[in-house]
Parts: sequence; C-alpha cells; structure tokens
Amino acid sequence: MKVIQLRGTNATGKTTAIRQFIEKGEFEIGTINVQGLPIEFHEEKKRGIIILGRYDLSTTGGIDGRITNKTVLRNSIVKILKELKPRVLIFEGIVYGVTFKFAFELYRVLQKIGCDYIGVCLIPPLDIAFKRVAERNGGKQINYMSLQSKWFTAQKSYEMLRRNGVPVVVVDTSKIPKGKMYCIVEDLL
Repeated sequence: MKVIQLRGTNATGKTTAIRQFIEKGEFEIGTINVQGLPIEFHEEKKRGIIILGRYDLSTTGGIDGRITNKTVLRNSIVKILKELKPRVLIFEGIVYGVTFKFAFELYRVLQKIGCDYIGVCLIPPLDIAFKRVAERNGGKQINYMSLQSKWFTAQKSYEMLRRNGVPVVVVDTSKIPKGKMYCIVEDLL
C-alpha cells in the first residue's frame, strides 16, 4: 500500500490535479467513521484508489475545512489503510501541505505498518504562485507576505524531508499544461 500526499502552498495545483484525476476515473463517494467523525472520500475500487476528502462540494478540496486536527487526519489515513486496504491512498490540503512535522510523523507511522509514503511537493516559481492566487481571488486583496512565507516554508520543508530520508518528488507545476495536471497523480500510481 502507498500513501501519496500532494503538498504545497495556495494555488500550486493540488486540488486541480486531484479533481482532474477523479474526472478521468470511476470514483464513488464513501465514508468511514473516525473518532466519532464521518470522514468522506472518493473511491475507485477497480484500481484500489482512495482519495481522502470531497472534491464535488466546494471550491476547496481535500482535507481543507473538513479535517483540521492532525491526529484525526493521521488516524483517518491509518484506519482507511487497515480496514479498506486500498492499493493507493491520496490526500492533499494546505493545512498540512507545507510544514515538515506532520509529513515526517506520518512517514514514520506508515513505515511501522508497512506502507510506503511519497510526498509530492508542488512548487511553481513564486511569481507564478502570486499570479495564480491573484487570478483565483478575482481582484480581492492578497496577503503576498503570507503566501511568500508559506512558499519558503514549503521549500524548506521538502529539503528537510529529503535530508531525513523521506521520499519526496518536487514538481514545478508552471511547466504542466492546465488540462494535464492529473498526470502528476497518474504518474505516481
């Protein structure tokens, strides 16, 4: 079993990649109860793929706004792996998609239960990230300092993960055509 985490700041393409991937498959909605909370996911049984979160309900996808506690997120991942036994579990979200600590802790937990982890760091150049956020916000004011800080934190995080032996791949999403973002996920299966 393998866990793929798409990591990155705002407007790096995490949600777009997952939405496009789901559109190309035969996914159904499922739910599992974790610590008294219903945790929803998309599942394609034929290929053994589960994608944590919902991508058909709002503009933000994945775990953002739905799983805001790292213990619940970790326990959701472990419970899905143990009970549903997918070949691949995929998740993304800005909440835990930038920092080092959660990814490293998850990597170690997954090692103990015999699962692989790969962090996919989506990092376009900073000016492209600024441009994408501005387009997405439709003229609303943008906190450029916050985005810049997250961007540098994401860079530092992937470097720390690599130094600590965690498998990570870095993808410059500015080089991927907008309609082909699903390939980021497809290529890792």
